[in-house]
Amino acid sequence: MSPCLESPTPGEAASRASNALSRGMVVVLAGRCWVEYEGRGVSRSTPGDRLVIVKPGGSVIVHGHKGFKPENWQPEGSVVYVEERGGTLVIRAVRRRPREVLVVTCDAIHGLMSYVPRETGSFTMYMSESEIRDAIARNPWIIGEGYRAVEREKPVESGFVDLFMADPEGRLVVVEIKRVKAGESAVRQLSQYLEALAKRGIVARGVLAAPGFTDAATREARARGIDLVYLDLKRLWELARRKPKPRSLDEFFQPPREHG
Repeated sequence: MSPCLESPTPGEAASRASNALSRGMVVVLAGRCWVEYEGRGVSRSTPGDRLVIVKPGGSVIVHGHKGFKPENWQPEGSVVYVEERGGTLVIRAVRRRPREVLVVTCDAIHGLMSYVPRETGSFTMYMSESEIRDAIARNPWIIGEGYRAVEREKPVESGFVDLFMADPEGRLVVVEIKRVKAGESAVRQLSQYLEALAKRGIVARGVLAAPGFTDAATREARARGIDLVYLDLKRLWELARRKPKPRSLDEFFQPPREHG
């Protein structure tokens, strides 16, 4: 049996989709559809060409013909019913708690495909350095217990420091962030920031934070007394919505006192 149906009737599409879902298959349908939703709110759409994806586990995603965001969706855990009704194909996804109902009705189906996922593959989540920096600033314990964020993107003579923090003893900490595995050059870059601060009479510790480190970076950091912190990007992504305010850096940039 072919995994694809071209321009099936609503009855043919309903039979194929229902059978595929009962076997734990993914169903992808393109056709002229309209959508009704009730749950966290209420929404209605007028007829138009849409792409509908039904996945094992009960999630349903409805895309329009433009853009990348879905017009509507139903989360995993829903029960999906498929039937032919009055010359149309009706896909009804119901979630009990909290109650949500998504109904997709198609009066013309351009194509329908069903398949069994054979390889799930792995998923790597990437974040920009600024997003990583902000996530750490909002969750400073990632660098160390008792740490607090002080200021972000502060210029020094040799460049821009990603993040200034204070450790539990109130000492200044310079954090250099990399979104990929950090090499020896990242350690040298951080060292230059520390040296620039030292010329202004400001003593600070250095921390290099990254998803991984080369052997050369590890050796260089150990030689220069720089700490390495491993970053779990997936965990950072999950924490990214917290927003505590960083404190002022002014206290660290006071001119050195004269001794008399």
